[in-house]
Amino acid sequence: MAKAQSLIPVDSIDLESLDILNPHTIWFNDDFLCFHVGDGEQEMHFLDLRKMNVVERNIYGPGPNQVSRFERMPSSSKSEFKLMDIDSWDFYSINLDSLRSNPDTEPVWLYKMPKKRGIAFIPGAIEVGRYVYFTGVYTSGEGWIYCYDKHTQEFKAYGEFPAYDELGSEEYMTKSMVFEVMAKATNGERLMLCHFGTLDFYDITENGGLQVFREHHYYLPKIVVYPNGTFAYSSQAKSGFFPTVASDTQYIYLLYSDKNLKENLERNSEYLFVYDWDGNPVKQYSLEKPLYDLSVNGTTLYGLSREVEPIVYIYDLKDLHKK
Repeated sequence: MAKAQSLIPVDSIDLESLDILNPHTIWFNDDFLCFHVGDGEQEMHFLDLRKMNVVERNIYGPGPNQVSRFERMPSSSKSEFKLMDIDSWDFYSINLDSLRSNPDTEPVWLYKMPKKRGIAFIPGAIEVGRYVYFTGVYTSGEGWIYCYDKHTQEFKAYGEFPAYDELGSEEYMTKSMVFEVMAKATNGERLMLCHFGTLDFYDITENGGLQVFREHHYYLPKIVVYPNGTFAYSSQAKSGFFPTVASDTQYIYLLYSDKNLKENLERNSEYLFVYDWDGNPVKQYSLEKPLYDLSVNGTTLYGLSREVEPIVYIYDLKDLHKK
């Protein structure tokens, strides 16, 4: 990949002035910027870019259509915000068109994925038509990436974990914990997973199967393995690719940091890497403002920064899409 090109914001949105004080994630959908906020009673903030007003929704709790812990699910529907309860494996949707006219719009239950023996925890998933793909913590070994078929209600496992000298083949649960949180993206025909220094590209085959066609294993995260089988990431491990990703039909956008984990406790990234869906590196940007998370809409990139105060930086990527 060529030398990094400087990327300078063309605009910004002061989130503090909108009372969005502790956002951890950002997603663009249907002219909304959707934020998962870590503190306070209102756990989701939806910023309507048409009106520049904020709708707050508390979706955490024991009540109907509330969740205990959730992760956002990418959706092909423009007006649909999907989420997965990572404790119960229930899936929900919030209609953003309805939310725009009715701030009290609640999540609607879609379906439930049955629990499967040997899968202890799922930190999130990605949906492609009838198939749901996920990685997680496993107590038994079938594969690295699971696929759940919503029609047949069957699970299948694909792929193998990257080879790790520190871990033997029998240490399956520890391996799965090292690689449980993977950024996932899809264009409907292919699937990409990445974290730290690894990127893996798969073709989605008939019946939801996965066939790897490109791997970039630049390096594996440094870990310390304890006698009881648990592990910790070394403070000297390079931050690398963060488990957050944005994508469109042309490109995959990944945040990257050269700093080690000790230097980068706040999880900020100073680079933006762009790949195409053939697995080729396309461009590398040096970010004037380090970012924590990102989302894209056409040639516009929205970058969430938490370096000092919460702010969204807006970037123009027209030069990238001219190619």
